[in-house]
Amino acid sequence: MKKDNNRIYTTTSLFDNKIAGEFLTIEETSSLLRVTKSTLYTWVHQRKIPFRKHGGRVVFNKQELDDWSREQSFAPILNEPNYRKGG
Repeated sequence: MKKDNNRIYTTTSLFDNKIAGEFLTIEETSSLLRVTKSTLYTWVHQRKIPFRKHGGRVVFNKQELDDWSREQSFAPILNEPNYRKGG
């Protein structure tokens, strides 16, 4: 893997069937994440989600999406006082 001008290039061949099967389309990813395609395109444009372009098409690596999703989770706040409504 090499980095050049804020882009990361991998040496993995896309012709390896195992690797090629690890990519999802916009439609598959929007369904998986339960967001609209429009939201997904916005995240891509804002570079909020990991993606790649293959022949002008936006695709997503399954492992990168899983890692990204885990980074988006928040731990619960413990020992926070319980607040009652109307109190």
